[in-house]
Amino acid sequence: TLLFVDKKKVGMLSLVANNGESTESIRLYSSILIAVIFISFVFSTLLSIWVQRRFATPIIHLAEIADKVEATGDYSLQATNLASGELGQLIGVFNSMLKKINTREQALEALVQEWTKELETLNQQLERQAYYDGLTKLPNRSLYEDRLKQSIAYAAREGSKVAVMFIDLDNFKDVNDTWGH
Repeated sequence: TLLFVDKKKVGMLSLVANNGESTESIRLYSSILIAVIFISFVFSTLLSIWVQRRFATPIIHLAEIADKVEATGDYSLQATNLASGELGQLIGVFNSMLKKINTREQALEALVQEWTKELETLNQQLERQAYYDGLTKLPNRSLYEDRLKQSIAYAAREGSKVAVMFIDLDNFKDVNDTWGH
């Protein structure tokens, strides 16, 4: 190649290249590039595993416990605290919430059991009042009519008969007038 300065020929430039050196350089730079890509891949994989263990695993565990609580209704379950910082605080608050719900559920269950016992007692009292005389504690007319209906129904099913005996007491009206019916 000719060299010119202000349109005057000042010299000649010749370039001679050795193909072996450029091929060797390309191989070297290719090896370096492959090593950098491999190291980047290994580093990104390790970083991904670390991020998953640090953030995703505690969240997945928390979600699994929430699903179990929802499915079983067992509020005594607790999440294992697998993290620190905000995630650890979230898991702690979640566990605290479950404890409060469990405590309330147990208190409500005890209250329901108490009310159930009260209702059973009241039902028994109502049944006694409905079917037995308050003064003599003997069966009253309502119980008599109930048992008579049952006996007639039983006799009809079995093809048998029912007998009723009536006893009258003289001057019993005086007892009723004095003590009540």
